[in-house]
Amino acid sequence: MKLIFFSICFVHGLSGDWKSTWLFPGSESGKEFWWPEYIQKRTNSRVLLYGYHTIAPTAEYLARRTLYHHAQSLVDSLAKERAEHPRRPLIFVAHSLGGLLVMSALILSSQAREKDSQVWNISLATTGMVFLGTPPTRPISSFSSLLKKIAENSGVKRKILKGLERESEILQSYLDAFEPLRNDITINSFFEPQGTTSAHVVSCSSTQSD
Repeated sequence: MKLIFFSICFVHGLSGDWKSTWLFPGSESGKEFWWPEYIQKRTNSRVLLYGYHTIAPTAEYLARRTLYHHAQSLVDSLAKERAEHPRRPLIFVAHSLGGLLVMSALILSSQAREKDSQVWNISLATTGMVFLGTPPTRPISSFSSLLKKIAENSGVKRKILKGLERESEILQSYLDAFEPLRNDITINSFFEPQGTTSAHVVSCSSTQSD
C-alpha cells in the first residue's frame, strides 16, 4: 500500500476546467501529458481536482459568485474528502483566477473555527501554494488591475470588464483577511514576464514563513 504524506489540490482558472487546464502536449513522444497524474505517480501524495463553472454573464457574478460561493464549495468539498485525515498537509496548485479563489477559500476556512472544525482544518493544514499566472502582491494593493487583467486574458466581454472596478474594490477589502494567513504558508508564484512570448520563459517569486 502506498503511504500518503500530503495532498495536492489543483484549482483551475477562468475559462478553464478541471482536466484541460493541466493537460499539455508531449514534447518528444507526442502523447498528451497530464500533470495531476504525473505528480500522483511520482510522489507520496493524494491528488485532488476542483472543478467549477466559470461562465461570467456579469461583473457581479464573476466577482462575487466565483470568489465567494465557489470558494465555500471548495472548502466544503475538501472537508468531506479529508474527513479521515483532516490534518494531512495540503498544497494548492492554482491557475489564474483559481489563485484568488483559493485565497478566498482559506479566509472562509479560517473563519469557521467555531462553526465547523472540519472546514477550519483546511486552513490549518495548508502548508504551500503554487500560483500559475496569479502573481500575489503583498499587500494586495493592485487587486483591481489584477482581476481585470485575468478577466481580459480569459476573453471576458468588455462590458463586464468595465464593471469589475467597482466589484474589485469590495473584494480587495475582503481579501485583505488573507494577509495574516500567508505567514504560515510557503507561496511560489510563476508567471510570464511582461512582453514574453515563449511559454518556456517564466518568472518565479516566493514568499515563505519565517
